[in-house]
Amino acid sequence: MEIFLLTLHSFGGKVGRGVIKTFVLAFILSGPVENITSNGKEVVRVFACTTSLTFNLTKTRFELMFKPFSEALFGMKADVNEVKDTMRSIRDVSAPVVGEVEDETEMRKLKEENDYMDAKTGDSSRCKDIIAKYEGKWEKSETEKLEKMYSKKIELRCEDQFTRAANNCRDMFKTAYDKCYDAVTWIAAWLLCWPMKLDFVCNIAQALGGTSRCDPSKDIDPGFGDGYVYLKKSRGQFSENFKNVRLQYKIGKIKQLIDIRDSYDTPKAILHLVNAKRSILHKLLVVLKRILAFVFLRIILNAQTYLDKYLSDIQFNNVYITIYFRKIDARRRKQGKYILLPLKKIEKKKLVDPCTPLPLKTENQQLLW
Repeated sequence: MEIFLLTLHSFGGKVGRGVIKTFVLAFILSGPVENITSNGKEVVRVFACTTSLTFNLTKTRFELMFKPFSEALFGMKADVNEVKDTMRSIRDVSAPVVGEVEDETEMRKLKEENDYMDAKTGDSSRCKDIIAKYEGKWEKSETEKLEKMYSKKIELRCEDQFTRAANNCRDMFKTAYDKCYDAVTWIAAWLLCWPMKLDFVCNIAQALGGTSRCDPSKDIDPGFGDGYVYLKKSRGQFSENFKNVRLQYKIGKIKQLIDIRDSYDTPKAILHLVNAKRSILHKLLVVLKRILAFVFLRIILNAQTYLDKYLSDIQFNNVYITIYFRKIDARRRKQGKYILLPLKKIEKKKLVDPCTPLPLKTENQQLLW
């Protein structure tokens, strides 16, 4: 029982700390070593994968060198049809853009609607003003011509929106006047329904916008004409480039390699070697851990040694001021004999008072080291 209690005490002492340091050192050594072996295995696995990938790529390269004839001949018809479909899709995509910019059918319709409204209201022809505005500009290139044409179309569309709004407004005034006239007598209609005749207010929204209400110059991005011209040229160049397509190839001579290892055998051999080395290292670590496990016996031996010295040597570790010692000192004080307590300064360095919270210098050294 005494040895067991001393063993528990030794766990917190210098011997116990030494055992803990030993186990910590063992785990510190085994952890990185295990990690290094795992990383090495992963490196070998990646190398094996890279080797297989290189082999597959090389095999594919050889196949591409010797199979272009059959694939080109059998796939010629499908490739031609695919190119035709691509060309057709490009034309289908660009056709709405070309129609939006260059088609003048919509412009004629817009011009008729705007001229009709201007003639009905007695105003000057807005279409003539717009045409005169853009015909007076000097065209330096085809891009400026296209930008001017598209700007004119946008401005005519804007004016057409005002025209439609004015027509709808007049129709609303006319409908309101008819309903008012039918709802009351003709005398009351003459007095109450006359404001419905004031349809000139339908031109107020158009007049408030000013002359620049439909100016598209601030909304059209700079370089619009350049982009459109580039689109048309690209479509034409794409068609021209696919008219004369030639397939050229050259078969290179490959040297025959002798006494080489297959790509599948090399990774297997490397993995086998790495696993063998890893197994040996793992066994060495297991043996080392088991040897270090015997260090635990040092605590038991230290407890047994302490007990033997304590029972056989009265001077061994006899530095504590116990309760029994205090009783003896008090009895000697009453008898007028020589006493030890209180301790002198030099005695405090050698003797231990369990009641004081301050440790001795030697205890501090054992605690830290």
